[in-house]
Amino acid sequence: MLPVIVFSATQEVKLVTEARMAQLPAHPRLLATQEELEAARRKPENKAFLESLLARAAELAKNPVVLPERGGQWPHWYACKKHGSRLRTESATRHVCPVDGEIYTGWPYDDVPLLAQHNDWAAAIRDLGLAFRLSGEPRFAKKAREILLAYAEKYPGYAYHDKDGKTGTGGAKVGPQTLDEAVWLIPMVQGADLVWDTLSAPERETLKTNLFYPAADVIRQHKMGVHNIQCWKNSAVGLVALLFGDKALLAEAIDDPVRGLQRQLTEGITDDGLWYEGAWSYHFYTMSALAPLMEAGYHAGLPLYSGPLGARYKKLYLAPIGMALPSGQLPAFNDSNAATAMSNPLYETAFLRFADPKLAHPLTTSPRKTLPAFLAGIPPLPTNANQALGTEDFSASGYAYLRAPGATLILKYGPHGGGHGHPDKLNTVFFAGGKILLDDPGTSVYGIPAHLGWYKTTLAHNTFIQNETNQKPATGKLLVLKTGDGWAAALADAGPVYEGTRLQRAAFLLGSDTAVFIDTADQKAPSLLELAIHPSFEPKAWLAQPGTPQSVASKPGYSYLQGSKQATSFSPYTDASGFALALIPLATPTQYVIATGMGKSSEDRIPILLARTEAQKARWVWAIAPQGTKITARTDGDTVLIEVSAPGKKAWQLRVANAELSAK
Repeated sequence: MLPVIVFSATQEVKLVTEARMAQLPAHPRLLATQEELEAARRKPENKAFLESLLARAAELAKNPVVLPERGGQWPHWYACKKHGSRLRTESATRHVCPVDGEIYTGWPYDDVPLLAQHNDWAAAIRDLGLAFRLSGEPRFAKKAREILLAYAEKYPGYAYHDKDGKTGTGGAKVGPQTLDEAVWLIPMVQGADLVWDTLSAPERETLKTNLFYPAADVIRQHKMGVHNIQCWKNSAVGLVALLFGDKALLAEAIDDPVRGLQRQLTEGITDDGLWYEGAWSYHFYTMSALAPLMEAGYHAGLPLYSGPLGARYKKLYLAPIGMALPSGQLPAFNDSNAATAMSNPLYETAFLRFADPKLAHPLTTSPRKTLPAFLAGIPPLPTNANQALGTEDFSASGYAYLRAPGATLILKYGPHGGGHGHPDKLNTVFFAGGKILLDDPGTSVYGIPAHLGWYKTTLAHNTFIQNETNQKPATGKLLVLKTGDGWAAALADAGPVYEGTRLQRAAFLLGSDTAVFIDTADQKAPSLLELAIHPSFEPKAWLAQPGTPQSVASKPGYSYLQGSKQATSFSPYTDASGFALALIPLATPTQYVIATGMGKSSEDRIPILLARTEAQKARWVWAIAPQGTKITARTDGDTVLIEVSAPGKKAWQLRVANAELSAK
């Protein structure tokens, strides 16, 4: 189980009151009200979506209800242990690696697809309920009722289990985690709410005592603090409470001072708007977790979109817009994959509730044929949805953004990110020329060796490594952030990531295509220090550079390197993309390792340059710049002086003197 943050419990205003519970609207009141559904049905732009929904419901109504005989397993198991690639399901007992055809069978592989089947049945109930409300056809409600009652019969007999096939804390019945139970339960409850008026009193009681309350109890027995998982759990339990009008249960989901919805919003969302775990995949995952209860609470008359809570929640949606690369993509920091706010359907509801034109920007690339667009979409979108973004310090989450038109350089220095953090202080991402030139590898599924063996190692990132060990979790500090005419610069300190060692990185963004770095290390004693650089270059040509083949250490990170060569010098290297990497050691004896590491899988190779020294003090200047750029560097005492020139462009003189950065 990943660590969670348990914040001090300060008293919040109680939102769940007897008066509000006494005024709950009629069913449906969770996913949407009948008035909202009627309004959505009348919109001409919703015709295609409505036809598709009704066609799906018609097929679902014909199908027999055959639920899985047992609960499912952890999706993170479902990958090839060698290549990291997601398996391909060929039958109930045959799961195939798409790279080399290796077959996986038995537990846990046979059980992973069962979780998807359970989620499909839950979505079917929701969609049948929507189709019933929008068409009035009883057959859709009848089929939803049939599935619900089938689950009420099956659920008590499902075995409690966790992701390791045991009965540990945090396990569940339909899924191996309370998280999975919550994700499955939400559309189940939404669907039941949509057909509630067609259920008899005994049927409602059966669903309450055999299905919904037992499932909520499974979820509730595992108590967490501020965490993305708890957000899913709150939504599931809160929706059950609103379905049955249970004040105590709803108060637990919303007002609990340690783990309720209010606490998640006020403590989990940083002042920058980024979810505290610092991983964009989990940021959007948390948005998806919060949305069902936010909407259901809104329908119940709770002031969730207004006041301080609403302002905090709105920041969660603004952050991915304000922290995006020029392409709209977000870096894969920490336990994240490539992510983007663009076309994310959750912005349909956010734009409706907050009426802020900035929240419409992600929808400008969307075909808007999603359920949120159907329920909440506002046509047409405003023409001023986009916004110009400049150099900025996102201090709460610890990212310094240097920006120019078409270019962004990000320097990471902030909080570790809890259980989903990576040991990579001073890690850097650089976007220019329409592509990412320095990237973060992100993460893999968690059930394969490479997750801890590569992706969560310091070596996998653009930063310093001492003695071939990972940095310790720490919070660094931004020391300088400056802008000038055509340039921006930042200086950050890594914090106590290695005992007795100070690591600092100064970064300059020059124009819209050149990044220059001055990296400084001061160790308490001479020891092995490495600077890892991962340029997004073509790997085969990269490995063709001169060097002596060498074996690699069988340590986390290093054992995943391929094609490793050692060299005593490194000449500026130009990639087919037209960008070049140059590195200049300043009074630092340096050896070099040229190799490739993992990208999104073992077959996706990313170049890596390791600059190695055992000097107690080290200083390197390096740059990613267009081909033909000339860079020279020298020291004058503790001052570093750098000259950057390229044909037809402004020549730059950079100066780094302790905590002073300048360019002219």
